Amino acid sequence: MLAVPCSGLLLSGGIKGDIVAICCTSWAPLVTIPGHKGTLTSLAMAPSTTSRALGHFVSGGADGDIKVWDLQMMLASNDKLDTLAPTSHGDACVQHLADCHEKSTQTLGATYGVLDLVSTRSALLTCGADGRLVHRPWLMCS
Repeated sequence: MLAVPCSGLLLSGGIKGDIVAICCTSWAPLVTIPGHKGTLTSLAMAPSTTSRALGHFVSGGADGDIKVWDLQMMLASNDKLDTLAPTSHGDACVQHLADCHEKSTQTLGATYGVLDLVSTRSALLTCGADGRLVHRPWLMCS
């Protein structure tokens, strides 16, 4: 779960890989979009590089992928459909880094690609089930 600063929004997800924006006033889900193939494991805010009100956030999943999302575009999709088609994120996904961390299959058959994300002003730190800690400089979209 991720609290979006100065917005009254929470972002959450789970085993289906969807990302849900929730209003903190009514506790109602505003929009749900497909995020990852498998469990959503981590969310973090990206540093603000523009004057956009809501900015970007990052998600990591058991699929080993990391995605950068435009929160304003995600919320705009609420005007079109409650849930976007699985093959379309609209324009909300602005960067997709595939297979950043290898999937590690445990005895119960679960995969745990990206385990955690930490956002700093200059970099995104990620750790995964593959045992690696990776430092990635931000390549932000404006």
